[in-house]
Amino acid sequence: MATTHTASCKCSPRLRRRRRCRCPVPHRATLPQYEPTTPPAQASDQAVPKSIQQASVEERPQPTAAARSFSRFSVRLVRPGAPLRQPVSSTAGASAAALNGVCVLPALLMVLARGARLVALATLAGVALNTNLRRNAMYALKAVQFLVHGSWSYTRGGFEKHQRAYFRAEDVAVDLHDKHVLITGANSGIGYCAAEALGLRGATVHLLCRNSERGEAAKMRLVQKLSERTGAATGVSVSTSAAERVHLHVVDVSEAHSIRLFVQDYLERGFPAPNVLVHNAGAMTSPWKATSEGVEVNFATNVMGPVLLTDLLLPSMLQSDSGDHRVIFVTSAGMLTERLETKDLEWRDRARFDATRQYAKNKRQQVAIVEQYARTVSPDKVLFVACHPGWAETPLVQEAMPGFYARLRGSLRTADQGADTIVWLSCVPRSRIEDGMLYFDRNIVPKHLPLSDTSYHVRDAEELLRKVRQRIDEISAKAESSAARVAGAET
Repeated sequence: MATTHTASCKCSPRLRRRRRCRCPVPHRATLPQYEPTTPPAQASDQAVPKSIQQASVEERPQPTAAARSFSRFSVRLVRPGAPLRQPVSSTAGASAAALNGVCVLPALLMVLARGARLVALATLAGVALNTNLRRNAMYALKAVQFLVHGSWSYTRGGFEKHQRAYFRAEDVAVDLHDKHVLITGANSGIGYCAAEALGLRGATVHLLCRNSERGEAAKMRLVQKLSERTGAATGVSVSTSAAERVHLHVVDVSEAHSIRLFVQDYLERGFPAPNVLVHNAGAMTSPWKATSEGVEVNFATNVMGPVLLTDLLLPSMLQSDSGDHRVIFVTSAGMLTERLETKDLEWRDRARFDATRQYAKNKRQQVAIVEQYARTVSPDKVLFVACHPGWAETPLVQEAMPGFYARLRGSLRTADQGADTIVWLSCVPRSRIEDGMLYFDRNIVPKHLPLSDTSYHVRDAEELLRKVRQRIDEISAKAESSAARVAGAET
């Protein structure tokens, strides 16, 4: 609403704009309209009838507080006396309506400013109260950032863009004939592609697979490819046959006893300490499920198993004379949407279990564990790094995230593109790798999204690794107790 002055008002336009008109002629409130556009000579033809001018003030609506507040932001859109493009109606109501133009932009800015202030106050209240509203809002913000950034960088187009920008072929054109590489989850997807790429460069590859049949099929396929392409593809000459450089180990990285048996067998067979240990195996199992040892299967596969395998092989790495050992945790970009979980590691609330979020939490935990290893182990002996492959087309994505796979099927990276950073980290000189960092497309990348509320303290990573090892000790103690009971029953 805005105050419209009658034709007999003698106040100046400036006083009218400031609502300081002191003339005795009553005014009436109308909707905001444009300034009168008729020339001064025609103003008498459009004068307000005397009956309207003489009406009592009580019969006429007065400007409301909202109208007075809004009128402060009004501005003239036309010069006084300038003609309109369309004629003004000659009716009494239209004649009485002084057409004042209002620019809504200042008012809109005011509304936005007030809304931003309310959002800030609500956010502060959420921080103080730690409400679900705040947590859901922050998760939504992280998800939006993740999807926007991912569609630009994590897809096949993102890989090709980065490849053209700074990839160098000479970085991976190396001879690895004296290197031993252990890769978990190597029967398909990124793990198999990494094994193939490193095998083509002469490395002795150890495939750690849970399923013996699929593991044997992967081994035969890899041996055949290495026999056909070694030397021709990379220019690297190797003296040993492909069959002698590919080893299959059947091990379930979600089971502590299976990992212990593998490490014992690996060392007893005289294999050297691995030069590269790649933790690639992953699980995104739903609904909530426990292993035979009573551990939630996703946590056991993604976090507990890699920690146990690393701890069992680490002494041999530290005692090795080569002094060039690398442990690579293959994480996921989904970890950018989650905070570091240090309390409920196995998501005990089964009714609210979300496999996708548990997987992302586990991958965030992997990054924190890499940082903790880097702080406690000398980089002169062993380097610890994490990398994520982007959005790659793998069996895990197809099975566990069918909706995501269906929407992005045409733009997902190939498994070879997803494995590229693993191969690069295994080939480049150690001086080019920074201990404890997260890598993506051969570059160090941030571990947190802006305004994502996912940062954590060093003591949080320490607590996490301590709890994981404590859980491993509990499983070992339980297994020893069961074995003792069985031995006692037999005797």
